[in-house]
Amino acid sequence: MLTLKNSNISLLALGYIALGISSLAVIVVPALYFQQSQIGVIGICLSLQYILSQLFGSGLHFSSLYYKSVALSTSEDTYCSISSKINVTLITVFFGILFYFLFPLIATIYDNFSLNDFKEFLILSVIFIAINKVFLSELNAVKKFNLIGKLYLMKSVIFSGIILLVVAHKIDFKEYIKYQLLVPELIIYLCYLLKTMILFLKKTETFSLKHTKRDLLFGVKSLWGTIFFEASTKIDVLLLGIYVTPERVGIYSVISMISDLFLNISSVLRTLVNPDITMNFITNKPNFVKFITAKVKISYKVLVPFLLLTTIVYYAVTTYLPQLLVYKEGFHSLLILAFFLSLASGFIPLMLTFGQIGKPNLQSLTFFVFFMSNLILNIVFIPLFGIEGASIATGLSYLIYVFCFKRLLLNLNQ
Repeated sequence: MLTLKNSNISLLALGYIALGISSLAVIVVPALYFQQSQIGVIGICLSLQYILSQLFGSGLHFSSLYYKSVALSTSEDTYCSISSKINVTLITVFFGILFYFLFPLIATIYDNFSLNDFKEFLILSVIFIAINKVFLSELNAVKKFNLIGKLYLMKSVIFSGIILLVVAHKIDFKEYIKYQLLVPELIIYLCYLLKTMILFLKKTETFSLKHTKRDLLFGVKSLWGTIFFEASTKIDVLLLGIYVTPERVGIYSVISMISDLFLNISSVLRTLVNPDITMNFITNKPNFVKFITAKVKISYKVLVPFLLLTTIVYYAVTTYLPQLLVYKEGFHSLLILAFFLSLASGFIPLMLTFGQIGKPNLQSLTFFVFFMSNLILNIVFIPLFGIEGASIATGLSYLIYVFCFKRLLLNLNQ
C-alpha cells in the first residue's frame, strides 16, 4: 500500500474545502446583488450542469478510477490511459451536439428561467466537466492528491475572481452566469489537455480496441447509477423549478449549495479511501466489511460536527446580515436537511464502494434506489410543504440509500 505524505493530504483537503466554499459563494455573494429569481436561474443552470455532465461522461471516470486502482493493486498495466481519453472525447462531443438540438425542450419546461440565453455556455461547460472527471479520476487512482488539491485550489481562485467582478459591478447577471459556468472548467481542461499531450507522447503501452471497449462497458454499467446519483442531488432544485416560483427556487438554491459544500468535505474522505477500498477488497476480502465499518465511524466523527457548525453559521448570517435576511426563510429547510444528512453522513464518503470493488451494477442499483425514492418523495412533499418538503424528501432518500447500501454490503460475504 502506498504511503502518503501529510502535506499531500492537507493540500487535498484544502483544495476540496476551498472549492466547496467558493462554490457556495457562487450563490451567496451574488444574492447580495441580484434578485431572488435570478439566483433561482443560477440554481437551475448548476443543477442541469451537474446531471448532464454524468450523461456526457458515460461513467468513464469510474472505469478509469477502477482500472488504475487495479493496476496499483496487481502491478499489471490495465491500458486505460489512452482508451479512456479517446472514449470520453468522442462521447462528450456526440452528446454535446445532440443536446444542442434537444435543449429547446428543456428551456420550454423551465420557461420562467430564460435558459436559452445560456445554452451554448452550459453545453460546453458540461463537455469540459465530463472530460475533466476522467483526468481527476486517474489522479485519484494513482494517489496524486497534491495535484488534485492544486487543481481545486485553482478552480476556487477562478470562482473568487469571477465573484469579485460582480462585487465591483464589472459584469451583469448574464455575463456572470456565462463566466461562472464555462471559465473554471475550460482552464482545468487546458491543463488536462497539456498533460495528456505530454503523457501521450511518452506512452509505450500498446493500444488495443479491446481496452476501449472494456472501459466503455464498465463505464456504461456505472452510468445509469451515477446519473441517478447526480440527479438525486439536484432533483429537488429541478422539481422546485416546476412547482414553485423562481424566488423560492433562489432561496432553496442557497440550501442546495450548502449541501454541495458538505458533499465536497465528504469527498476529501472519499478521495483518500477510494484506492484503498480496491486494494483491501483484493488483498483482505474476509475483513472487508470491518474495513468499511471503520471508515464509516471516522466519517461520522468528521462530518456531523461540520453540519452542526454550518447550520449555526447560516442562522447567524441570515439573521444579522440585512442583505440576506430574506434567506432566513430557508433555515427550517436547512435544519431538516442537516438532520437527515447527519444520520447518513458516515456512509456518504463510501458511495463508490461497489464500483471500486468491480461491481458497478450494484453501485448503480443503490444509486437507482436513491434517485427513485428522492424523485417520488419530492413529488409528494414539495406540493405540500414547498422548500421544506424538498428537504424532507432528499433527507429521507439518503436514509433509504444507506439501508440499501448496508444490506448489499453484508451480502458480499454470504
